[in-house]
Amino acid sequence: MVSTGIVNDTKTALINPKVLFQEIGEDRELLCALVETARSDLPKYLEQLRVAAIALDYLNVKLSAHAMKTTLAHWEATRSLELTQRVELLCRNGKGEEAVLLVPSLDQAVREVLVALEKVEELL
Repeated sequence: MVSTGIVNDTKTALINPKVLFQEIGEDRELLCALVETARSDLPKYLEQLRVAAIALDYLNVKLSAHAMKTTLAHWEATRSLELTQRVELLCRNGKGEEAVLLVPSLDQAVREVLVALEKVEELL
């Protein structure tokens, strides 16, 4: 059951830190640093995305989504990752208006990831 958002079921989990933990050789200190970095960077990217969306600046919407995508991929944040990919692709294909409509959903999904990362940090 998904209670914390950080479980093995990648279809429903917000993030899956176990794979990353294994990839980095189960280095707790490095995992803590990666959590800290994600918790610091994702809110900045979200703010950049919001500002760009309000200004209808589709290039910066795309760039912000791309920056988030890289961070979210490390955590296997499937839902958020899919949304960033869709936003980026829509902007790349000249459909920035459609991409901007996804920003509120992406914002909420990333906020949920941030809560899950906070729980990971508490467990470390």
